[in-house]
Amino acid sequence: MAKLKQAAYIAEVEYQRKQEAKKRKKDMEERAKRAKEAKLKKELLEAAFDGEIDEVVKLLAEDVADVEMSDPHGNSLLSEAAAGGCLEMVELLLKRGANPNTQGEFKRTPLWRACFLGHEALVQPLLDAGADKRIINEQGELPEHVCSKDPIKEALAAWDVSRTDALVAQFERLVLEKEQAKKAEAAAALNTLASKCEAAKEAYANDQKKLKCAHQELEKRIHEYDTCVGEGKTEELCKVALGMIKQAEQTLDAAKKQAAASSAEYQDAKYQLREQQAENEEDSDENLVGIMVDLKDLDDVLVKDVGNKVADSGKWPLLIDVSQQASVFVRYMDTNYVNALSSKDMEPNRLRRSVLGAIRYGKPCVLDFMDVDLLDEVVRGFDVVQPWLFKSIMDKSILKNDNYLSLIRKDDGEEYHHTKFQDARAAKFKFILLTSVREPKESLVEQTYPLRIKVQK
Repeated sequence: MAKLKQAAYIAEVEYQRKQEAKKRKKDMEERAKRAKEAKLKKELLEAAFDGEIDEVVKLLAEDVADVEMSDPHGNSLLSEAAAGGCLEMVELLLKRGANPNTQGEFKRTPLWRACFLGHEALVQPLLDAGADKRIINEQGELPEHVCSKDPIKEALAAWDVSRTDALVAQFERLVLEKEQAKKAEAAAALNTLASKCEAAKEAYANDQKKLKCAHQELEKRIHEYDTCVGEGKTEELCKVALGMIKQAEQTLDAAKKQAAASSAEYQDAKYQLREQQAENEEDSDENLVGIMVDLKDLDDVLVKDVGNKVADSGKWPLLIDVSQQASVFVRYMDTNYVNALSSKDMEPNRLRRSVLGAIRYGKPCVLDFMDVDLLDEVVRGFDVVQPWLFKSIMDKSILKNDNYLSLIRKDDGEEYHHTKFQDARAAKFKFILLTSVREPKESLVEQTYPLRIKVQK
């Protein structure tokens, strides 16, 4: 138990270390990106105002650059260029797709600022690009109210606003097309990661199957050795059987390492997928499922159900425990324990009696998935006993209208005669699922009330 606890603690510390390192790296990248953006934005705004064409072209080539970058007041590059008075700069930014109607400090548009500062050469190009002369500032002033030059007033008066409406509509269509192209690109990236995640999931599932077979092979070899010793076979034969156990143990160790590696790859693929989904949807939840519970509190939470949280959920509890200490805890309880990896425990008749006996005597039936994530195979194992057995246990319909009596067989004896079953005892029946897989299948989590055991040093 001490070795198991220590190994689990080391594994948990290593996992947390990697998660913290990943988080620190992400935080550092985010800080570096924000610092780069802030520096770039400042340089762009200054260069746009000063009319430094080559500098703006160079800075806009940066990966984090955006033609719509603005200062804290909302003054865009185009607005600064309009205030600076450089015609070539204004034309460059308009050609790059800058919005001519952004409103910055005091709700002033690029056109408003150009008119106010008397930059006559900029007015017509801005109007031709869709700048709306009808947009007022914070004080309700139109561009024509603040211009002092007659040529500017004349240009504004002569401009047909119906052309503005058409240009604005065209600009909005272009913006929409860019947004759709960006979404399509993000969707393609998401599909690529989803495919990668699915491939990692398949590899993980295959390694889980191999791990299950390795567990069963070791169990088989141990049984063969015990049989040899029990039947008094020759020392040579017992030695061979013992050698087979060692081989099975080596195979199991290799299977565990491979399963751990594919599990890490699968978790990483899921992490990348979540990150991309969060970027697309601006929503993310990295928390592991399950209500955190100390092992010392498990009796109150699981057995006594203080507060009726488990009962009120209407679901059976799922214990997620990477340390496997909960397995020891439930074995010390008066339970019918089923190892999902044991061919002996999953033998149809034995499995039937485990469930039926737990109902008959009003005690928990514990299903331990151990470190293998094979829900579908386990469900099939239950359904061999009786069609839809697992489902009827999970939705608790097996307890209604004495449905559990269908599990009784003629050779069960007087102990399991239908008259021996009592409603009061059946009401105490519990189905407890147990796994040491860090992130169980969503389909299993959704059907259960997940409790995650805290790993203690």
